[in-house]
Amino acid sequence: MRKRDSRIFLQGDNAPEEGMYECTSCPEPEKKVKVLLKEGDSFPKCAECGAVDLWRKIPSEKQE
Repeated sequence: MRKRDSRIFLQGDNAPEEGMYECTSCPEPEKKVKVLLKEGDSFPKCAECGAVDLWRKIPSEKQE
């Protein structure tokens, strides 16, 4: 059994921290769905692709 990357989350998983996440299953980069989640929020079903949704955190810009 292959271990899943701990930085990738499935629909229904809980967000480990607040931040912006994007669906990595969306086929077109310019249409990737992005959602802002708070810590503990559940990852939603992607409104664009509706596939087996795989979410990843978008690295934040330099924080000031």
